[in-house]
Amino acid sequence: MKVLVLGLPRTGTQSLADGLVHLGITPIYHMREVAKNKHQALWIQAMDAKFEGAGAPWNRDDFERILAGFEGVADYPAAIFPAELAAAYLEAPIILSIRSEDKWYDSMESTLVHLQKTRAPDDQAPMAILSRKYHHHCWGDDFAATGRAFFQKHNQLVRDLGKGRKFLEWQPQDGWAPLCSFLGVDTPPESTPFPRSDDWVEYKKMVEQEKLRLAAKSSTEAPYAPSTPRPPPGNPNIPLKALPTALGAITADAAAKQTRSTIPHDLLSTAITPRTAKIASFQNNSKNPVALIVIVVVSVVILLIISIFAFIWIRKWRRMKSAFREAEIAADAQPIYPMGDVPPGQV
Repeated sequence: MKVLVLGLPRTGTQSLADGLVHLGITPIYHMREVAKNKHQALWIQAMDAKFEGAGAPWNRDDFERILAGFEGVADYPAAIFPAELAAAYLEAPIILSIRSEDKWYDSMESTLVHLQKTRAPDDQAPMAILSRKYHHHCWGDDFAATGRAFFQKHNQLVRDLGKGRKFLEWQPQDGWAPLCSFLGVDTPPESTPFPRSDDWVEYKKMVEQEKLRLAAKSSTEAPYAPSTPRPPPGNPNIPLKALPTALGAITADAAAKQTRSTIPHDLLSTAITPRTAKIASFQNNSKNPVALIVIVVVSVVILLIISIFAFIWIRKWRRMKSAFREAEIAADAQPIYPMGDVPPGQV
C-alpha cells in the first residue's frame, strides 16, 4: 500500500484518486470500485465488526480480502476505517483531503444525503444496505444536526493518526505541487491540469432543478412562508464516539414524500427524461380529484362513442349478409336450361 487518502467524501477524493493514478500510483480503491468488484458484503461485514461487535475488528489480513492489488485507497467506504487502515498499513503515508466546512456540507446535502433520503427504507439491494449502514453509523439520524461535528471530529482524528508518520493535508485547489513533493515524484508540466472529476455532476443538476421547482411551488402556495433556517454549525467539543449512530433511517411518511431513485450507486448520476416527466405529470394529476373526474368522464365518453360505432357497423354488416343470403337463395330457386332451350310456357 503506497498511500491512504482518509478524507471524507466530497472533499476532492475522486479528483485526488485520478491525480494519483496520473502520477503512477495505481490502481486506487475508490467508491466506484465497490460495486464493480462486488465488495458490498465485505464492507458490510467490516462495519458490523466495528460498530455492532459482530466479530473482531478488521486487521490487515481482513482488509487484504478487498484491497489486495491496490496501491492506494480514497473515499468511502475505506474512509470509515481511518484508525484501522492506518494500523494495518503502517508503511503507507496518509493524506487528509479537506475543504471548506460549508462547501462540504452543501455538497453532501445535494449528493449522498439527498440520495439516501430517496431510497426505500426496506431496500435490500447490496449497495442500498451498505449505504444505509454507513449513513447510520457515521453521522446519525439527522445530518443537519451532527454532520458538521462529524466532519470536524473525523478530520482531527486523521490528523492525530498522521502524527509520527508521513502526513499531508491537501485541498483540491492545492493541485500538483504539494502532492508531488509529498510523494517524491516529478511535477507534471504546467500544460497538465489537475483532474477535476465528479461522478455526481448530473445528479447535482437534477437536485438543483428539483429545489427550484419546489421553491416556485412554495412561492405560489405560501408566498409569505418563512424560509427554513440554516442548520447551526456543529459543536467541535462533541466526542466522536458520542455522535448518534443512525443516519438515513427516514420515516415511512418522509419516504413516501420522496421521489424514488433507481440510480446506479457506482455511477451516482441521473437525468430527467421526457418519459419520467410525463410519469411525474400523471402522478401529480392523479392527486387532483377534479382532474381525475375529468379523465374518467372523457374515458367513458370515448368508450361509449366507440361502442355506438361498433354497434352500427355490426348491424349494417348483418343486414348486408342477410341480403346476400336472400339473393343466393333466390338464385338457387331459378331452374337452369340448356343453351338454346326455351322455358316451359314460352313459345
